[in-house]
Amino acid sequence: MLGRVFFVIVICFYGQIVNAQKGYDAKLLSGFLISHHPEMQNMEAHVFGIEVNKFHTLKHKNKPFNQMKVGLNAMYMNLGAPKINGSVIAVFYNAEANLTPKAKYPLRMRFGAGIGYITKPFKFPDNTLNKAIGTHLNGAMQLEYSKYFKLNEYMQLATGLGLTHFSNGNFKKPNLGINMPHLNIGLTYIPTSKKDEMQNFEVGSSNGPGHGLALVLGYSKREVAIDDPKRIHIFMVGAEYKIQRKLGHLYRIGTDFFFDPSYPYLKFSNEDGGYKPKEVLEHGIRVGYEWYVGRMSLTADVGVYTFRPKKIKRMHYFVLGLDYDITRNLSAFVKLKTHLSVADYFQWGLTVSPWKL
Repeated sequence: MLGRVFFVIVICFYGQIVNAQKGYDAKLLSGFLISHHPEMQNMEAHVFGIEVNKFHTLKHKNKPFNQMKVGLNAMYMNLGAPKINGSVIAVFYNAEANLTPKAKYPLRMRFGAGIGYITKPFKFPDNTLNKAIGTHLNGAMQLEYSKYFKLNEYMQLATGLGLTHFSNGNFKKPNLGINMPHLNIGLTYIPTSKKDEMQNFEVGSSNGPGHGLALVLGYSKREVAIDDPKRIHIFMVGAEYKIQRKLGHLYRIGTDFFFDPSYPYLKFSNEDGGYKPKEVLEHGIRVGYEWYVGRMSLTADVGVYTFRPKKIKRMHYFVLGLDYDITRNLSAFVKLKTHLSVADYFQWGLTVSPWKL
C-alpha cells in the first residue's frame, strides 16, 4: 500500500516538473515530534527527512507578488519511533513570499497545504501506543522561513526553520495531531536568471476579490471516541463581509452558526437526531484575512463563541483554509477548525457571493 501511495505522489510531482517552468529546491530536515498532549509523551522523538520542491517564479507589477514562488513539494519524514510513529510521505501545494525584497540575502516565507500518508496510525490491537493519529491519510500544513544565500548565477543556499502539522480533523479518532518543528538546509537551482522568462501572473481576475457580502455553507463529520466510532454529522451556516484594502489582500468579518450533535451525544447511545436547537447550536463571530493569488486564496480567521451548549470547547476558535473561485460569485473551500493545538474538524463547503461589488 505504501508503495502505491508513493508511486501516485511521484507521478503527480513529475507531472508538475514536466509541464511547468523550471526551478527546484532540495532540503534536508531535522527536528522533533513534540508532545503537545500528555497521552503523546511516548511518541516524542527526533525526526529527520528530505524535501524536494518544484516551483515557478511570478512576475507582477504589484510589488508584494513580484518574485513570489508557487510550487509543489514532496516530503519524506522518518518520525523517529518506527514501531509507534512510523514515517510519513506527503505532498503540498505551496506559495512562497519574499519578506525582504531589497535585502542581499532575502528572507522568504512559504506556506503549503496538502495530504500525507502515515505508515503507523492507531490500530487495535496492532498499534495502540499511537494516540495522535487514527488514519493513514491525513491533512497536512507546513510553514517555513528560509534565508537564501547566492552561490552563483544558478544556485542558492537555503537555510531556515519550519513547522509541519498532520491531522485528520477528527474524521476518525484518535486525532490529537502531529506537530514537528524542524530546521532545514538545502540548495535552490534556477536554470535561468533572465527576468523576462519568469511567468507573468495576474493576482485576481474578473472572478477575483472585491467588497461584498457572502453566504457560507459548510459540512463536516467526526468521531467522538475511539471505542465508539459513530460518525457525527455537523452543518454550518454563516455570513461574511469582505473588504479589499489593496490588490490581493482582503479583510473580513463574519458570523457562524454550527449545528454540532456531538454535544448531547452519549457514548454507545442509539439516539440519532431529535435534539433541541439549544443542545446542538453554537454561534460565533470572527474576523480574518484572505490572501488572493489568481483563483486561489489562503484564509485565516479567529472567532469567539457567543453561545455553546456546554463549555467543553475553548471559548475561541481558529479556522485556516484554502478557497478556490469556481465563478465570480461561487467558491469552494476546505478549512480546518481548531481550538489552539486541538483540531475540531475539517470543513468542506461553498461560499456564495451574489452581492460582490
